[in-house]
Amino acid sequence: MGQRWVRPIHLDLRSERGLAGEVNLSLIGRGLVTMCKKSLQRRGIIVAAITLVVCAGCGASASTPSCSWPMQVRGTASSVQTGLVRCYLRAMAHRDTDGLGLLMANVGPNSHITSGDLVYSHDARAGTATATFVPNPSDATFVKLTITYRDGVVETTGLYNMIAFGKASVWRMAIGSSWDQR
Repeated sequence: MGQRWVRPIHLDLRSERGLAGEVNLSLIGRGLVTMCKKSLQRRGIIVAAITLVVCAGCGASASTPSCSWPMQVRGTASSVQTGLVRCYLRAMAHRDTDGLGLLMANVGPNSHITSGDLVYSHDARAGTATATFVPNPSDATFVKLTITYRDGVVETTGLYNMIAFGKASVWRMAIGSSWDQR
């Protein structure tokens, strides 16, 4: 029997599985090709699952968080904006710096939440707060926010649509270290 030449085949798995690169195999038998393709597809699924888990903790949420927390609303605000402030009050009441970090308008490398940002945590636990929303008539990406806590303490801050900073269109609060210096 003479020597048999096997033509190499190229499997491009990017189209269905999102894997980078191309696999170049010599066709020794259909079983090897099928086995390799299935193995790579499984790896792709595992990589995709790991990527989703890792990205879920990045704080780069593509939507505005919304929570259930007692709050009186004054002024003009969307349900998205009131939901964000409810999350803020809940995180503040629980002294949750990680939760506050997800609500913060992250505008630079020095943006972070510290224990010093929990100054209103006692006030947030005192009872139902009143949030007064005043949209900026000349800038739809900013809303002035005044929170009057049950114990009479007043906090003035703001809400920003992050599209104003070249990011996704999500609302965040002007809280944390990057806003303390403004």
